[in-house]
Amino acid sequence: MLYNLPYGKTEICAEIPENYNVKFIRPNDPVLATDEKKEIYKALLYPVKCKRLSEIATPVKKAVIIVSDTTRPTPTSKLLPPLISELNAGGVEDVTVVFGLGIHRAQHQEARQWKYSGRSQKPIS
Repeated sequence: MLYNLPYGKTEICAEIPENYNVKFIRPNDPVLATDEKKEIYKALLYPVKCKRLSEIATPVKKAVIIVSDTTRPTPTSKLLPPLISELNAGGVEDVTVVFGLGIHRAQHQEARQWKYSGRSQKPIS
């Protein structure tokens, strides 16, 4: 049987033999955030059972954030700006973003830009 699987901005087709027991698991009635940006900031402002990232980061001046490559559907362009702001609020002045590629090929500038900002017009600064 043929299955279309999300892969970066596109899909790939995988053929899986009929005798394999394939199941797609999806969340039951997911609760959609009406304002994703607000929910991200709320999570950073009110973490569960721990200090805010800005409090944890206070004694350091540099930080590294590892993000997934374009084969993963992580909304990096929505998560990074508030995450970096929270680190800056704790006194972090230098943030480096590293793309965790695993065994995937190197990311081209356009792919990194798309993952970082959701668009591909300008290089990442």
